[in-house]
Order: sequence, then C-alpha cells, then structure tokens
Amino acid sequence: MKAALVYLLHSLIWGSFSLVTHLSQRDKLHAEVALFLLFLYFSYVVAHYLLQRRKPAAVSAIVSSIIFLMLKELLQRL
Repeated sequence: MKAALVYLLHSLIWGSFSLVTHLSQRDKLHAEVALFLLFLYFSYVVAHYLLQRRKPAAVSAIVSSIIFLMLKELLQRL
C-alpha cells in the first residue's frame, strides 16, 4: 500500500515538473537539469519519508524519473 502511495505522489511530482518546465520554456538546459535534480531529490525525500528505508526510496525515485523521461520523450515524438 505504501508503494502505491509513493508512486502516486511521484506521478504528482513529475507532473508538476512537467508543468514548471512548460511554463519556463525559455530556460537554458543547465537550469532545466538543475530543476530536474531538485525534483528528483524531492521525490527521494518523499519516498524515504513514507518507506522509511533508503534503498527502496532511491530505487523508486530513480525508476519513476526514468519512466517520466521515457514517457516525455515518447509523447514529444508523436
């Protein structure tokens, strides 16, 4: 149950990242990378708070970010 809640919150986090990057389209690449790392850290903190374990929190944050990036790239190509 906790894992489902973590992935739901990660979906909200990455959705808000997508909204922020959409609103700031004129930012340079290094600003977008810094913002991505900030959101990645935030997703790790949320997962660590809920799961109370470091490794599963890190894995879930990384997996959710990879899924987000893959979906973003797929939708841009359509």
